[in-house]
Amino acid sequence: MPKVDLDAVLSGEGEKEKEEEEEEELKEEEDGGELVQEEEKDTGVVKLDVYKSYWLAVGNCLSPLVLFSLLLMKGNKADNTRK
Repeated sequence: MPKVDLDAVLSGEGEKEKEEEEEEELKEEEDGGELVQEEEKDTGVVKLDVYKSYWLAVGNCLSPLVLFSLLLMKGNKADNTRK
């Protein structure tokens, strides 16, 4: 069992702590009470900065190879549809 300070209970110190907690909860509710903000999303065309960040993340050597392989796959698919 948890220890209870009888003097604190009789003097009403526990009530002060409860009141302080309730005040903090009220402040959070007034502020919206949310710890996480709503995410914003853009619609439409992908910005050039996004492609640039992907290019830099993959690296300057591997990025042209990936782009070239995508072009080859697209060309191969177009060639197969003609037959």
